[in-house]
Amino acid sequence: MMTDKIIDAVRRFSMIPSGSKVLCALSGGADSTALLYALIGVSEQLEIAEIVAAHLNHQLRGEESDRDAEFVSGLAANAGVRLYTGRSDIAAEAKMRGMGIEETARAVRYEFFRMVCEQSGCTRVATGHTANDSAETIIMNLTRGSGLSGVTGIPPVRDRIIRPIIYVTRDECLEFLDRIGVGYVVDSTNDDTAFTRNHIRHKVMPELTKINRAAMANLLSFAELARGDYDYISSQVGISLLSTRRVREGIAVDAGYFSGLHDSISSRLCRTLCEIVSDAACEISRGHVDSIAALAESDSPSARIDLPHGVVVRRIYTDLVFCRPSSTPLGFDPVDISDGVDLTLPEIGAMVSCRNADSGERDIVDNLFNIFYVKRDMIECGLSVRPRVQGDSIRLAGRGVTKSLKKLFIENKIPAHLRPMTPVLADGDRVVAVPGLGIDEDYASAPGEPVIRVEFQFLEDTL
Repeated sequence: MMTDKIIDAVRRFSMIPSGSKVLCALSGGADSTALLYALIGVSEQLEIAEIVAAHLNHQLRGEESDRDAEFVSGLAANAGVRLYTGRSDIAAEAKMRGMGIEETARAVRYEFFRMVCEQSGCTRVATGHTANDSAETIIMNLTRGSGLSGVTGIPPVRDRIIRPIIYVTRDECLEFLDRIGVGYVVDSTNDDTAFTRNHIRHKVMPELTKINRAAMANLLSFAELARGDYDYISSQVGISLLSTRRVREGIAVDAGYFSGLHDSISSRLCRTLCEIVSDAACEISRGHVDSIAALAESDSPSARIDLPHGVVVRRIYTDLVFCRPSSTPLGFDPVDISDGVDLTLPEIGAMVSCRNADSGERDIVDNLFNIFYVKRDMIECGLSVRPRVQGDSIRLAGRGVTKSLKKLFIENKIPAHLRPMTPVLADGDRVVAVPGLGIDEDYASAPGEPVIRVEFQFLEDTL
């Protein structure tokens, strides 16, 4: 019996923990109405604590939308379930969000469901997606140039969203409702083939069925296989994530390691890292992925690629770094320092303190070159902290050679975009010291000489 098939499908593919409260998304159409009564039919056996219905009026079809809302109200009352209703001007909302009508309607609908779950205590949201919806989605995504993820169909479970009748056809839903004597409403826009999904539903699927009567079943079988492959590849992407690391700019992965990954892994790793950095769903094109792969194999130590959603991929020597473009302006204003000064340079995340020190007084070890004992008698113009300027050079104590700061920055692999933020301790035009690199030999003090102690403390590991 068909009546048994939809009930059995919900029971067999149960996604509902015992004792759960379930929110049924109820549009009033055949699929969602069949879902509601199927859930009621298995509620006792699956020990569902309560079934709650929710209906959002999208206000897109005028009186017809209001008719649907009224119908759903009566339907819920007859079924004996609590109903939560809402209204949203989807057309206006789409304009405000800069999104399409269908995309906006879906987003607002799920926002409404989340709100109802909070109010009602429901832990699962059941939607009436059917096997037909899944097959149509596969075809639609294929024609749009989707990758593997797009041909896995509509997932039976995603977080707390469940689709208990995803393996039931639309015809089976209609026959189920006919058997139990329950009516439903019809959305007049479902016949408008100007919409892509409707065109596939009314034009494409019938033609495919003429070629093979099992076309829809075969599409769903293909989706199951694709989902298994996709899950495996996703697990390998998870393993590759273990080779990434957090750095100041964002998330880094060794360029050589990245280049050695199979294309199916590296492309998904790109998308995953973009989503982590942007904290949002991030769709990047095949062209973007190819550009990142080329960047990983290039010889450039400081190139970058700008991606959608405000994500930047930088080549920082041997690393690819996925990050957000810095909102901090490059460089910082010079500041004068003298005995007793304590100041913060928020642009570069550093604190600087300056003190006259007793002869011979100094810290035992400073392996980071962040503390400098400057020979006081050498200071002519007064100390300042400023960015590097063209022509800056230093003869580091103990090195015996004068080098430009630009060359030293390159040798010490300070990323190009961070060099303007690297502080330079200066005496007029002369470079006294650079944190992380060392002090000029002319300013380096000997025991017993009067000194001024300058210490840099970095709020983050910037150097």
